[in-house]
Amino acid sequence: MPFPVISSRKPILLLAIAALLPVLLWLPGMHGAVFLVLAPETFLPLHSILTSLFAVVAFAIFFIGWYSYHRAGEAREAFHAALGIAFLVVGSLDLLHAWTFVGMPAFFSLNSPNRTESFWFLARAFECLGLLGAHFVQRRGLKPRYPFHALGGAALIIALSVLALFSSPFPIFGEGPTPFGLLLEASLVIAFGLAFVLIFRSDWEEEAKSYILASILFSGYAELCFLSHQSLTDVLSLIGFLYKGLAYLLLFRALVVSGIMAPYSKLEHMIALYRRADRQAQTDGMTGLLNHECFMGHLNRQFQEARRYGRPLSLVMVDLDHFKEYNDRYGHQAGNVMLQRVAAQLRESCRDSDLVFRFGGDEFAV
Repeated sequence: MPFPVISSRKPILLLAIAALLPVLLWLPGMHGAVFLVLAPETFLPLHSILTSLFAVVAFAIFFIGWYSYHRAGEAREAFHAALGIAFLVVGSLDLLHAWTFVGMPAFFSLNSPNRTESFWFLARAFECLGLLGAHFVQRRGLKPRYPFHALGGAALIIALSVLALFSSPFPIFGEGPTPFGLLLEASLVIAFGLAFVLIFRSDWEEEAKSYILASILFSGYAELCFLSHQSLTDVLSLIGFLYKGLAYLLLFRALVVSGIMAPYSKLEHMIALYRRADRQAQTDGMTGLLNHECFMGHLNRQFQEARRYGRPLSLVMVDLDHFKEYNDRYGHQAGNVMLQRVAAQLRESCRDSDLVFRFGGDEFAV
């Protein structure tokens, strides 16, 4: 019996909706509203709240991925650890991105658009590396010590990023789009496209794969927004942040499906198979009554309980007279029908608390 696959209709619908979003993105441009710049007092609270929430989701991806890998203890589940460790770095960089945004209190150093977009780009780069790394380890597996090495590397990257707060930022991005910044954003779009193709062609569990593909699409849309934005506080920037949040939520859902729901579904399936096999081992295939092996076990337990509690115990043995002659005269098929009718009559004549067995051949026990 094939293992039941969790329905993937909902993720497919999400993919269809995601495919329409680029069209919806460009519709406002026809009316000149795409590059509308929001007031800092409006954009800054929205940006801070959304980015902090998305960082929390990124940390949740880490915890789910790390837990799923160590609970399963299998190399083929290593992609959970790869995604989780990558998003530990991503969530930390997102927080640094929010803290260094222009208008935020200067806790460590002067905030600047260059520093803000540098952390944004690094977070997106590690997101893409996590997806590509997850695809690689899903195919090749992962030695047990490697996730701990990767976790140590992630901690080092986070520490270096925090130290970067105290240094002078490199003039890479600046205010608005710059040639080098646009080149980096375009490279991210290409990298997300590569991750989409590789994972689309993989043999991952269907529903989890659909959520991951939808997440990659939204991440790519976020980069398209930043390829087109004119200012850190324009509408396209806000749409890009929303796309990023949707990408995180879809990826979190993918890990929940593959790391938590699928194993428990498999466990429930195995329990159902065990119960069915146990019923088949105790049941006579022709009559549906309990079989001879089950009779001997129940008889022993009933005798022990009768002795222990001083209760009466009744045993009725039923034998069909002249069944062999009937079977020889009318054939085995007619004999089988006769046995089934006798079994049904015995079940109807007994109480719910009584046990009816086919002892063997044409013999029954109650």
